[in-house]
Amino acid sequence: MTTKTTKQKQKHKRTKNKTKKQTKLSGNPIRNIGFLAWRNNAAALETMRGSKWRSAIRREKRFYNQLLSPKIRKMATVFEKELQTAGKLSNMESFSIGCGSIFIMTGIGSSFTWRWAWSNKQHLSSDIDYFDSKVYFITADEKDKYASNLTCQTADGHNVWTKKGVSGQVAVINGLCYYVNVAYPFNTTEVVCCDAYTGKNLGIVLKDPYEDRFLGFVRASGSQLYCKSTTWMDGKTWRIEGRRAVPFMPETRNQVPLGSHKGCECALIMKHGSNEWIPHGAFLKSWIMPPGSIQWVNVASGHTITNDKGRQTLYLCAPHKRPVQIHHIAAGDFEPSPWNKWFDQPFQSFMIRTPEEHPYVFYAASNSTVHKKWRPPFDKKVAEDFGTFKSTLHKAKSADGTEVSYLMVHLEKVKPKAILCYVYSAYGMSTIVGWPHIGWGPLLRRGFAIVYCYARGGGDNDFAWMEAGQREKHIRTVEDFEATIQAAQKLVHVGPDKTIIFGRSAGGMMVGATTARHPDGDLMGATFTEVPFVDVLRTSTNPKLPLTTSGTSEYGNIERSPVNFQAALELSPMDTLPPDGAPGVFVLSRTGLRDLQVMPFEPVKFIERLRGARQTEPQNKFLGIEDDETHSYSSKTFVNTRAQDLAILLDWAKL
Repeated sequence: MTTKTTKQKQKHKRTKNKTKKQTKLSGNPIRNIGFLAWRNNAAALETMRGSKWRSAIRREKRFYNQLLSPKIRKMATVFEKELQTAGKLSNMESFSIGCGSIFIMTGIGSSFTWRWAWSNKQHLSSDIDYFDSKVYFITADEKDKYASNLTCQTADGHNVWTKKGVSGQVAVINGLCYYVNVAYPFNTTEVVCCDAYTGKNLGIVLKDPYEDRFLGFVRASGSQLYCKSTTWMDGKTWRIEGRRAVPFMPETRNQVPLGSHKGCECALIMKHGSNEWIPHGAFLKSWIMPPGSIQWVNVASGHTITNDKGRQTLYLCAPHKRPVQIHHIAAGDFEPSPWNKWFDQPFQSFMIRTPEEHPYVFYAASNSTVHKKWRPPFDKKVAEDFGTFKSTLHKAKSADGTEVSYLMVHLEKVKPKAILCYVYSAYGMSTIVGWPHIGWGPLLRRGFAIVYCYARGGGDNDFAWMEAGQREKHIRTVEDFEATIQAAQKLVHVGPDKTIIFGRSAGGMMVGATTARHPDGDLMGATFTEVPFVDVLRTSTNPKLPLTTSGTSEYGNIERSPVNFQAALELSPMDTLPPDGAPGVFVLSRTGLRDLQVMPFEPVKFIERLRGARQTEPQNKFLGIEDDETHSYSSKTFVNTRAQDLAILLDWAKL
């Protein structure tokens, strides 16, 4: 490992500034990728500058505000209070570190809040570690929401040192603090370590030459730190040893390092040409693995979580013994604390959000079946007002005959009068169900059922299920979603006039493609999207955009492969809508003007395409815009805008 010189720092700064300048978009309507060229007449909006862009933003804001009638505003005020109360019931101090000196309150998403045990001051962070009575935590930069800062703080609240321009992770071992430098949003470049006490003596531990990969840490048992460079399909892992990085299982396709236990280094590995996880290490090999797709393992405590079509089970495993089921949820989120195994604590804790009951923390003793549930005391009247749900797993048959599972959630003893069908199913990520009151409560309490589609491409089954919906197979995800919508409608006897489909980010591509395939409203009467990825061809052939390169593992290299291009062309919502748009569908969408993951020009261009030739009237196509929000809205803005949007959708459904 070498120490950073002044020249290296200056070069890094020049590269950083150069990259930021490259993100300015030209808006050239002609896109030539060698084997094909085409024209996009709305490309001028991609610059997100100039009179045409400003006019489009003003128009969309005016159309959306016209939708907010006194009736909808009144309804939204009630919904906002319901969502705020649901958030309070869900957020609890579920984890602790530093021998109980720091309490962590997990929320929804990648951020959480923490506080010292003797203070009420809350800090919003994306990661945290504890060493020698000091805390090391990552916070978003106050001026740049896509930049993060690392701070070392003493127990009395004194900030010792700060590092800027880092990723969202930190780890501290034996007096060394490790973090990842970021050249520009989503481009992690190198692992750096410094003296944990002073923040000085910087050194590069590992440089990642691959722009299509994400560089991050894996905390494992026995305080063993690993660094992993990943795409959505495979990974390269290094073991961190002091000030150097040692390749870990480089001959394999993918690795999930689990750390060392009883002198044995363990991992789950995937060989090239395979999509099955294989135990590595004599100790782990001695386990009898439980059924289902392995989602998480703590080799020190003996705990394993499996997932089978959204059903998650916690097992206790031990050498040469049959696994013992400790806890099971039929649907929801089973979130393990990443700090228990890192600090070798004698128990493992989990934050559990499931439709069947109010959120709670589940504690399981290491290498034992002893466990308990805990939740803070709620106001009984408030808790009863948030009734429990009935969730049932069903199957639909997709176009190619494949059985696709979907989850239907609605209030107990209430027959659904309308449905909202949710899809994401991309990047191998599991469908987020959680405690549905948080995002969908106002609709559920008024007769809606929420339908979660476990389509191919997502992480709700095994690795093969994920691969079956990627690249040129993305059409299968859309077909799975269509089959789910039809099956759910038949199950509860509702038609398109009482059916809404929803997708966020990559899920917006599935919703947009479904809308383009059913523009007259024969399948669903309304669509609702947030920050939707809909301009697939233009975005995926523009390497200047932050996530284009990393998206090749999910969508293929559209710029170079005619096969991948053809597959994207079949699904790109912007390019498959008929000339008159989608006249039979009510459309509600939302974006943030500071979004760098799905650029705001995408939903702006798409909402115009949905209207067809006429742009002087909204034609039941509306786009909500927040000037200062990014890909993920702040909690306050989310509650306010979601309340408005749900009021609009309930009014559309006429329940």
